[in-house]
Amino acid sequence: MGVTNLNVRNFTVALGSRKLLKMDTPPPIQCSDGFRRIAFIDLEASGLGSASFPTEIGWAIIVEDGSVESGSCLIRPPPRWTTYANAWSAASEGLTGITREMLDRDGLPPSEALKRFLDAVGKRDLFSDEPGFDSHWLEMLVDAAAISLGGRKLGDAKKLVEQMGLTLEFGEPIQALRARRAEAPRHRAEADARGLAAAFAKALTPAQSLGDETDHTENPIGPLATRS
Repeated sequence: MGVTNLNVRNFTVALGSRKLLKMDTPPPIQCSDGFRRIAFIDLEASGLGSASFPTEIGWAIIVEDGSVESGSCLIRPPPRWTTYANAWSAASEGLTGITREMLDRDGLPPSEALKRFLDAVGKRDLFSDEPGFDSHWLEMLVDAAAISLGGRKLGDAKKLVEQMGLTLEFGEPIQALRARRAEAPRHRAEADARGLAAAFAKALTPAQSLGDETDHTENPIGPLATRS
């Protein structure tokens, strides 16, 4: 548990306590870095129980011109993840469309999946709209891959939205965005991460730029284009 601060010029936002990976607190996000320092991630899993394991990891980043770049990969489970009979949920398979056959055929070993993820997100700070679940599955992937995340914790995108005073999808609250996603025929990691990043990009006003050095007393986050 910990507190991460988003420092933007003289404006400090406390993101509050949340369940995070047990790693050192990342440095504050400065205005000159802006959203170039953030990656939005999502993980799909074999179920929601204690024996569940990650099946797919997706990521999305907002680049300098305000557009969104994203990717994902399936994860081939090591034998110890599939020890228990309740590790696989038919309900979760129906929700994601990800089958065991897909993981065996197209999934990457944990070390390769995590390397691909880290190559894509670089040293950015990581945010999820469900850090309670995603931090558990990300930690499983990190342990199986035996690769460090470089001291990063998984932040709560919902708290980031609330504390920055943003609404997503042109005034749509994040709860409504998530409700609409829940009605989609399939949950996939890249689509969910990309949707969250695109919503953030659209929610930022033209006065909230990346790298703008003018003083934004009333709107201190700085200008970001709204193309996704």
